[in-house]
Amino acid sequence: MDRLQVIRIAAGLTVLAVLVTTAVVVYRWRDAERVAALQRAETERTRKAFIQAAEAAERAAAATTPPEVLQARKDAALREFRAAETEMLLQQTRARLAREERQAAAGSTPGPGASAPGP
Repeated sequence: MDRLQVIRIAAGLTVLAVLVTTAVVVYRWRDAERVAALQRAETERTRKAFIQAAEAAERAAAATTPPEVLQARKDAALREFRAAETEMLLQQTRARLAREERQAAAGSTPGPGASAPGP
């Protein structure tokens, strides 16, 4: 075997080694992608299961809670909403009055839309 044949065999083995290494890298990459996809799917299934369990617990609590307690909760929520609404209207009125006072102090007379709420 002459020197040229040895070089050709060595070059062929090098190319073969590169191809095998590339194939292994691609295989590992695809396997990692598959594992990541499986983990994402499992996470989504777990999330849905938790949501379903929470909804079932909420339904069970509502079914076992006496009607007067549910009505009391509803009334309390309505009172909180009305209080927040009243506070918002009060703040708007204060802002409007302050704006009118500033305009009066500046010497301008408010127009017909000056008492309208909002900016």
